Amino acid sequence: MSTFNPEFRRHLWLELSLPRLILMPMLIALSWLCIVVAFGGFGEEQLRQKILAFSLFGFTTVTILWGSVQAYNSVYREFAEGTWDGQRMSALTPWQMAWGKLLGATVFTWYGGILLLAIAGASAHQLGYPNPDIFLYGTGTICVTVFMHALAMMYALLACRRKPDGGARFGIGGVLSMVLLLGLFQTFYFSSGNTFGSHMTWWHHDWLARKFVVCSLLALAVWALTGLWLFMRAELLSRNAIWWWPFFLVFWMIWGAGFVREYEEWFGFFSVCDGLIWIGVYVLLLTGRKDQSAWLRLIAAYRREDKALTLRLLPYWLRNLVIAIGVGIVAICFGPEASFWRHTLILLSICLFVLRDVAVILWINLAPNPRRADGMMLVFLFVAYGLLPFLTDHTWRDFTLALLPPFMDILRHVHDPGITPKVVKSLVAALVQAMLALYLFRNRWTAVFGRREEMNGKQQKMARSA
Repeated sequence: MSTFNPEFRRHLWLELSLPRLILMPMLIALSWLCIVVAFGGFGEEQLRQKILAFSLFGFTTVTILWGSVQAYNSVYREFAEGTWDGQRMSALTPWQMAWGKLLGATVFTWYGGILLLAIAGASAHQLGYPNPDIFLYGTGTICVTVFMHALAMMYALLACRRKPDGGARFGIGGVLSMVLLLGLFQTFYFSSGNTFGSHMTWWHHDWLARKFVVCSLLALAVWALTGLWLFMRAELLSRNAIWWWPFFLVFWMIWGAGFVREYEEWFGFFSVCDGLIWIGVYVLLLTGRKDQSAWLRLIAAYRREDKALTLRLLPYWLRNLVIAIGVGIVAICFGPEASFWRHTLILLSICLFVLRDVAVILWINLAPNPRRADGMMLVFLFVAYGLLPFLTDHTWRDFTLALLPPFMDILRHVHDPGITPKVVKSLVAALVQAMLALYLFRNRWTAVFGRREEMNGKQQKMARSA
């Protein structure tokens, strides 16, 4: 027992007590009695359906939603109370820290969730659901829960690292993320009556849909745990291999490629993958560190000619940008031959638009007092892709399309041959805007880091003369 995870034992001691262990079953039993009283006169089968729906709703509320908040707070409290640095100096390994906090902080919600899942399974069995289907639904539900808990902890590590003074509370961004991911769980459950009973083709093999979806959710949960472990390794100052992120993207591209049946579909597949990777550039750019200290570490590693450290310190959005360009080139190679140059110019326009956005966002974050930089970045993106394009037209349809990134033009006009004036106009506009943004960024970069280089040079000269 002495060698068992101390972090998990600490949370067990904090989260579980005799009154709490008694309170959870009592609340579930009381709610169950309320359902019996309210729907007891509607027939035994309908009563069991209500109990099944209540159990799943309770699991969603208690284990998924409340558990995600608990997982987030397990990291947030350490930063707010100033104990996180002490934990980083402990003898705990990154994996012990990761699963100890992930399961320990949510152990009470899992206690209630297991009871609710047991009631739901018993009700489903009495309603005539096959036992294999009940097992698959339960497994998929648990995978979605683990995914959301791990994602909440990773979000907490990102937020608290950017605001270590305790200002990174679980705000509206976390709530929206939970709601969106909860929609994945609801789709998984409510579509079980129709879609999951059918068959589907993946990599030219016939699969039962319910098994395929559960296996996909299991892979998603495993990747979430892997990401949490890598985040914790970075927090404990352990070096992560640079191939983890490309391997993650390649894995899901292989997963998606299994649905491609004809050669003509490869262009659309790679275009969709490229679009998602471009979106990932913005997500990683908005959530990653862009402050001066992060750039100073990268500059110092580059000047020491430490290639391995330099590659590890490269921001993830920059790696994603390189991968997006590569996937875009692959998509062009699979596209129609008549539209080769048109798609090439569109890809070049996308690169210039993204370069403009990156330069402006870094210009904002390298300001002398970058307060509310994230809000300013979101306002800039809304103006760049929403308000300004809307000035060229006055229909709400075009306004909605303007909110989409430029690469969506590939999907909306995939069969247009040749180079149209719209493509040339977009390329010229992207080039001009990118040059202006790079000019602003270069001046800000010189003002911030040029002075440091000048001061370091003077200090070195003084040391030599002394």
